[in-house]
Amino acid sequence: MKLSTEGPLLRPEYMWETSLDPATVADTFVACGVLYGIERDRRRKGLKVSFAVDLYDGRIADQLDIPIVNVYKRMTMVNYNPRLPVL
Repeated sequence: MKLSTEGPLLRPEYMWETSLDPATVADTFVACGVLYGIERDRRRKGLKVSFAVDLYDGRIADQLDIPIVNVYKRMTMVNYNPRLPVL
């Protein structure tokens, strides 16, 4: 959902609908206007980026399979740092 910040109240300006099961998504992050979703990868016993939504034009890529190397034992959250361009 994109919220309008014009005026004193926040109002929904645009909403995206996806066919993703929210129970499978472990975390999400936004980088350069694209919302990425992370889920558990049972084949590799790790995490993977499984979908992306371009927040500018609404394009959805829901067949992604990009592994994430987890150097920590129990990662609970992912953030994107635009200054360093790293997760």
